[in-house]
Amino acid sequence: MRLPLSKLVSRKRPAKPRDGSASGAEGGEEDVRVRPIEWSMIRRLMGGLKPYRWYYVGGITVGICGELLNILGPQFVRNIINFVTSFREHSYAQVVEKSWLIQIASKLAAWLGYVEPGRVATSAIAVLGTIILLWVLVSAGAIICQRYTILIMTWAGEHVQFATRKRVFEHLQRLSMSYY
Repeated sequence: MRLPLSKLVSRKRPAKPRDGSASGAEGGEEDVRVRPIEWSMIRRLMGGLKPYRWYYVGGITVGICGELLNILGPQFVRNIINFVTSFREHSYAQVVEKSWLIQIASKLAAWLGYVEPGRVATSAIAVLGTIILLWVLVSAGAIICQRYTILIMTWAGEHVQFATRKRVFEHLQRLSMSYY
């Protein structure tokens, strides 16, 4: 199936002057003819990606993991606000039951030697610091995932490009001198 590119991309043609003179500074430019997309060529080009498909799958997977870590940011902000508000209103127990992040931060603060944050302000500050530390770690993980996604995709793309250039060069070398 051949789909003309002109149906996909609309291109305005330059207006022809009314006096019949040539348009443009160089004495007249002809309209550029757009060839239709040949799907067999697209399939052949996609075949060049096949040896690197697992690198692309890995790059996409690492990218998705990085984005999942990125979208946790608002959860940390929500939990910090809820924790501070509940501590001020002395309703700490209700917030801990609802939030998995505050539960983890409370357990980490208890592991560091702080008592229940509902009673002592220093323990509440320790839990708050633990939430912020977890947020920093998640953000660092997201940045690392983004960097590895860039590295993997760039590496695979450059190798596909090199393989394509090599294939074209080898084809040109096989052509007879009369071709040139």
